[in-house]
Amino acid sequence: MSPFLKLELQAFFAEVVADVQNRIRTKPITKHGPAEASGRLRRSVHSLIDHLGGEVRALSYIDNLTKGTPPGKFVPIATIANWIVDKGLDKKLSPFTVRNTIFREGTTVFKQGGSDLLDNLINGEKRERLKKLTIDTTIAEYRAQVLPEFQKIGQ
Repeated sequence: MSPFLKLELQAFFAEVVADVQNRIRTKPITKHGPAEASGRLRRSVHSLIDHLGGEVRALSYIDNLTKGTPPGKFVPIATIANWIVDKGLDKKLSPFTVRNTIFREGTTVFKQGGSDLLDNLINGEKRERLKKLTIDTTIAEYRAQVLPEFQKIGQ
């Protein structure tokens, strides 16, 4: 991958990371509001650019915020207790009650069929921009590096 394409991909994926972080902080995923509690998940979102392209990564529990946790799973009490405090619900909820409810019924996100937290991150406009960037850069690299080599062979 050329240094130019790598820089362009880094800029593109930096936008996607910022979108994900903003959604975690502000987008309601249930009637209870946005996903963010401690900020740990939001801060974990980052991009990885390699010779094959790029991807956005985060802590694995982001899946719980997009798909939910089905019944039959015991979530650790410490995790629930921290979430309750981070959300400011420590006067209202017991970690044991929340854990038992999740075990019996699943999380709210699961019961509502998931959330749209990460839906349409790379929508039509961004997808077209990424495609154009990749194609244009590939053509430019071909013209600059490969074509001159073929021309030398033809001489």
